[in-house]
Amino acid sequence: MILDPDNQYIQAINSHVPLTGAIILEIGCGSGRMTRDLALHAKKVVATDLDNTLIENAKESISADNIDFLFTPDGKPGLAA
Repeated sequence: MILDPDNQYIQAINSHVPLTGAIILEIGCGSGRMTRDLALHAKKVVATDLDNTLIENAKESISADNIDFLFTPDGKPGLAA
């Protein structure tokens, strides 16, 4: 898994949208590279992907209580408004 050791990606995102305490919808989480880092700051991360193998791998490799992984085969998370 490629990490962001200098937190450059997180810093860039945080400069536009405060992440602390946020509820984040991550569409296309892949293997969870960014998901793990987002979860360090966010109240909750809902991470979606249309590749179930990637979702399952991310679930196995990331053990944060504030992440929900959703397999979305049609690319739509189907979340309530």
